[in-house]
Amino acid sequence: MWKKPGLGFTLIELMVTVAIVAILASIALPSYQNYILQSRRAAGKAELLAVQQRLERAYTDLNDYGNAVTRIQQNASGVLGTSEGGFYQVISTSATASTYALSSIPQGGQAIDRCRTLTVDQADRKDVSGVASTITRADCW
Repeated sequence: MWKKPGLGFTLIELMVTVAIVAILASIALPSYQNYILQSRRAAGKAELLAVQQRLERAYTDLNDYGNAVTRIQQNASGVLGTSEGGFYQVISTSATASTYALSSIPQGGQAIDRCRTLTVDQADRKDVSGVASTITRADCW
């Protein structure tokens, strides 16, 4: 009996296919992880700006940012808001009668994001902290 040629794959063909898939995965996975970090950062920014709006509304009633921060706190630990999925927590880093500064701090796996902590103040100045000198505010905001 003669074996029909072309049935199945040789070991070399299989290994070449596995190598190609591994190369493609090594390129695609870091890119995918970067997009995940960016989407979580967007949720952190959205929560930071939502807290800023709540704080401004409370300020119109109380005419004091310090009291407004106390009014909108979610718990005794000072958390003012948490992004969807819990990857960012918004806290007040300072609050006086006429000024405030809010920070959106990464939590858990989001802590590896290159933008780290996002901040905003009463003058709507947006900034980042804890980042490498090569990263600008525009990269993160």
